[in-house]
Amino acid sequence: MGESKQCALKIDGLNCASCVQKIESKLGTLRGVTRSSVNFASGHALIDYVPAEVSEETIIHTIHSLGYHAAPLGKKEGARRSWLEIQTLIAFLLGIPFLLVMGGVPVPFWIQVALASIVQFVCGYPFYMGTFFGLRSFSANMDTLVALGTSAAYGYSLFMGFAHGGSHFYFETSVFLIAFILLGKVLEKGAKKRANSGMQALLRLQPRTARLVVGEEMRDVPVDEVPLGAIFVVRPGERVPVDGIVSSGDSHIDESMLTGESLPVRKEAGSRIFAGTVNQEGILQAKAVKVGPETALAHIIRLVEQAQSSKAPIQRLADRVTAIFVPVVLFVALATFFIWWGLLLNPTAGWMNAIAVLVIACPCALGLATPTVIIVASGLAARMGILVKEAAVWEAARKLNVLLVDKTGTVTLGELSLARFEKSPNIDQQEFVSIAYSLAAHSEHPASKAIAKSLAAGSPKLQFLEEFALFPGKGIGAKIHGKGYLLGSPKFFQEKGIDTAAYEQDWSEDGSLIVVLGTEGQCLGYFALADRLRPGVKEAVDLLHRRGVKVYLLTGDRQSIAAGVAQAIGADGFEAEVLPQHKESAVRRFKAGKGVVGMVGDGINDAPALAAADVSFAIGAGADVALESASVILLKSDLHGVYQTLLLADQTVKKIRQNLFFAFIYNILGIPLAALGLLNPLIAGIAMAMSSVSVVTNALLLRTGKNR
Repeated sequence: MGESKQCALKIDGLNCASCVQKIESKLGTLRGVTRSSVNFASGHALIDYVPAEVSEETIIHTIHSLGYHAAPLGKKEGARRSWLEIQTLIAFLLGIPFLLVMGGVPVPFWIQVALASIVQFVCGYPFYMGTFFGLRSFSANMDTLVALGTSAAYGYSLFMGFAHGGSHFYFETSVFLIAFILLGKVLEKGAKKRANSGMQALLRLQPRTARLVVGEEMRDVPVDEVPLGAIFVVRPGERVPVDGIVSSGDSHIDESMLTGESLPVRKEAGSRIFAGTVNQEGILQAKAVKVGPETALAHIIRLVEQAQSSKAPIQRLADRVTAIFVPVVLFVALATFFIWWGLLLNPTAGWMNAIAVLVIACPCALGLATPTVIIVASGLAARMGILVKEAAVWEAARKLNVLLVDKTGTVTLGELSLARFEKSPNIDQQEFVSIAYSLAAHSEHPASKAIAKSLAAGSPKLQFLEEFALFPGKGIGAKIHGKGYLLGSPKFFQEKGIDTAAYEQDWSEDGSLIVVLGTEGQCLGYFALADRLRPGVKEAVDLLHRRGVKVYLLTGDRQSIAAGVAQAIGADGFEAEVLPQHKESAVRRFKAGKGVVGMVGDGINDAPALAAADVSFAIGAGADVALESASVILLKSDLHGVYQTLLLADQTVKKIRQNLFFAFIYNILGIPLAALGLLNPLIAGIAMAMSSVSVVTNALLLRTGKNR
């Protein structure tokens, strides 16, 4: 089998969960299609296929043959919704005379036939087309139920009028059924659009044009045509068109769309800037380093689309029910008619009750119950700086009870900083700081840079250095006012025969890196350097503990460092000197203990463990391979994102269960009531339309924070 690709399609014409089942089943028969996932709520489909065996055009043609319109995601969808609204308006306007009929005002039979025929075959045309394509592929869906129900009412009225005469018919049943079902579709589309507003907000962040520097002039070009390496300009108030590196200028940029942080970030020459972020005040000139689908924003959009189009495991029950739902409903409708006709000798009541069964049983609510919640949750998470790659994460995350965290870059900032320093009584502190600062400022070693950066805050005097010397892996030396000084490791001083015993008892066992300052004959003091904890990490661990989640630290550092960090963050335990393959083994060991295990990491060495965990979180600033291995990406590089994911998972699964309960109860109660003659077909039509709107509205409550 060749290399697999994925295509994202927008599918129009989906009416219920049965449509999804039909498309997925048909695509599953195509050679070369390895996986297909159609989301009823968004109308999006993700199809994995092997180009050597099947083309994207063949996939689209197959969907067209089933009666649905499919096109690559991103193309304009046309005016289908506008036509739906026109059909709805026509149906209600032509239904006005039937209100008179229902009120006892006589309306000529031929006028009723003319108006009802327009509604039935013009406004109801989509239902007939859906039924036609369904029958052609030996399947049935919502269109089948609506077409049969309304045609039965329409045909029965014609029969009664032409065969028996009379003054009352049932045209109002078919007319208002179509009108209310169309109205339900309009309301449902509006609700689904609101549910998908998170994705729409992301799409609106993409600028349409970029201002390129071409020779001596500037030229506006479509953002899709920006070449790699091009020089572009971003003026105040404009969005950055592509990812780039600032070559000149300085400003502050609002990156909240990427990180969720409200404070603007300062940008100057050498800084990275990202597509979709907003320039605040200065003019920036930058070089394009990632364009088109490679930008950070495009990557985020793909991840959210992937999550919204995937299916949660909890949806499997609804899928199994949907697969047999329509045939069962057709059987119940026929049984209802024959029982009322044969046993109760009331064919008219049987006819109307069978129509009510067909109409009330539409599986729209069942199909919308899960995907609308997934869409809302994924969009909400993205705005919080949490990118969830697949719907299955929500169910696994809420059960998580063990969290393994990497240290460097995850719990800590991944850079050294000065924890403390101690000097000899034989030297003045101001002189001690000035000498250390002067030596450290001339070295590129991470330890020297950390000392220089920390001491610079006190504005120490920078001394002139003579005979500067570098001792790789050991330290540096120089003369100041003719006197020689050394800055380096304790071992460096011991090799030179300099006694450091007076300070060894003060050197902490917490794993801090010690840097000694001295002369050629004596030790003058030392600096203790440590990798600082990320702000708020202790509070995040405390919140996780309150949920019953045990937190363990995994690190390749030595025991003393791991013990100090684990104690500082309040971890339940730690494992030190862990190799990458051992991190993966640790994950599997905890999983074997019947725990639902999460892993948080940021580096290449974390990728195997991330892939092995039940739920994996990658810090957004981490390595690409870690981001690809993880199921959740935390753009804020903050452990609070893990806690927020777990909270949102609780509410997401709760909403899915509520929606599935509403959908099942609606059908469990509605179908028997209709069969027993306790539900008028018109009321059934309104109930069917409102059921779909209700589950989408309940999903929207997740976004607004209500009913949590």
